[in-house]
Amino acid sequence: MDMQTATAVAPERATKSNGAAGAAVAKATKSNGKTAPRANTTDARRIGQQEAFKVRATVKEKTMKIGDRRLARMFFDKWRGMHHSLHYLTDFARTQLKGRVVRAANRGVNLYLQEKLDEARNMLQTATDLADKHGIDIGTHGDLTEGKVEITCPAESDVMEMVRLLDDYVLVVDSLWMERVLDDKRRDAAHAEVCDVVLTLSRLLTRLRRKMIDYRHAKLNPKLTKGDTEYERELENIVLDITGIDLRRMREAEEGKKKGNGADKANGAEKAKKGNGVDEAAAAQLAALAAAAKAPAEAAVALQ
Repeated sequence: MDMQTATAVAPERATKSNGAAGAAVAKATKSNGKTAPRANTTDARRIGQQEAFKVRATVKEKTMKIGDRRLARMFFDKWRGMHHSLHYLTDFARTQLKGRVVRAANRGVNLYLQEKLDEARNMLQTATDLADKHGIDIGTHGDLTEGKVEITCPAESDVMEMVRLLDDYVLVVDSLWMERVLDDKRRDAAHAEVCDVVLTLSRLLTRLRRKMIDYRHAKLNPKLTKGDTEYERELENIVLDITGIDLRRMREAEEGKKKGNGADKANGAEKAKKGNGVDEAAAAQLAALAAAAKAPAEAAVALQ
């Protein structure tokens, strides 16, 4: 059995890198007898990006088993980066940075995951129905690729569920292909499609995390003038470019709906106010008529 373990190795690399930097500083100090200069902004940002790979949260270890060789290789190769990006976006940034920028990033991730989960379920159901129609028995996975992964947030459970569905879908497609219900082209397209889903998710998470790290540094630097609105639009553009999901259009539609509801409420209040005014005027008019009618009667009584 091919065993793979998805573990976080970035901290080890950072330690080695910092060790090499420390040796260089010691050498320079020994030769010059002076204190080495402090790290510049670029070095600080690089260190900050390395820090993003350190998961300081509750982790839960799970075993992932995948039958399709290509899908397994894609998943385990990309899992480490997806794991740290999802933790950074859905946990660290959400609780530490907050605001509309973080909400936009997480909304893009959640919408893509939900879309692909629904698609995976539908594809699996369609392929299974086709197999039932032709009376084809579904095969079984051969040698499984197994690996232990750590999860820190619900989105990672969604990713694992999505990959399991895609793996089952490939299994049914292969069974159909063996019985010549599907040709080579369709079978190869199905295998490429499931790998592309994982690759697209990895690209999305990587770019969103990088942009969120930039946003974090911008909030810590008072000299930078880029605001939340600009960062929000940049994140929306990233989601649109990679997934085709138009977050900006959704946001603008929701904002327009809220404005419309606010205007309707204001118009309703104004109409109610005007209605109350008409009632008060009518009441005053009736009171005046009643007083006018009462006056002649009082005058007649006085004459008697």
